[in-house]
Amino acid sequence: MPLSEDFTEDLKEAFEIYDKEKAGKLDKDTLGVVLRSLGQNPTEAELTEIFGAVAGVADQKVDVDGMLKAAQMMADKMGSGDHGAALLEAFTIFDKESSGKLASAEIKHLMHNIKFELTEEEMDELMDEIQDSTGSVDYKSLSKLIFEKMDTQPDERKKYKTKMTEIKAYFANKSEVA
Repeated sequence: MPLSEDFTEDLKEAFEIYDKEKAGKLDKDTLGVVLRSLGQNPTEAELTEIFGAVAGVADQKVDVDGMLKAAQMMADKMGSGDHGAALLEAFTIFDKESSGKLASAEIKHLMHNIKFELTEEEMDELMDEIQDSTGSVDYKSLSKLIFEKMDTQPDERKKYKTKMTEIKAYFANKSEVA
């Protein structure tokens, strides 16, 4: 699946941020940081393999095109190049029983901890919409709902993208602890 236009722009922006020397090239470790900052989680072995496939032999660094190729290769491995897949992957970290569901109270707590800008009333409305009779939330439905809202409100896209970055960072920190 090709990378979305938004994700490609995010990658290019991240490249500029992490290219601190403004040399137009990134080393393997920095490439890994860029990919991970946008929800792709290559193992060290995957990163080495991908980097080897896209880096120039002479200086062992990648330019922006090489980084986009690396992201595409990683997206192909993940099965998706979008933030929705990363969010789903993050939710699975907390799904210890592999049921596809989390308690609505846990979702509310997680959303509150990442300062997701919903009032208590809005959060309750969201939970009422997506929780089942046992008070559990199908996090696949939640992820889909979040991104449907993002796609139907383009002027809110930047706000949601920022929140998705915060969500991914929060879950990444939690997974390192777990």
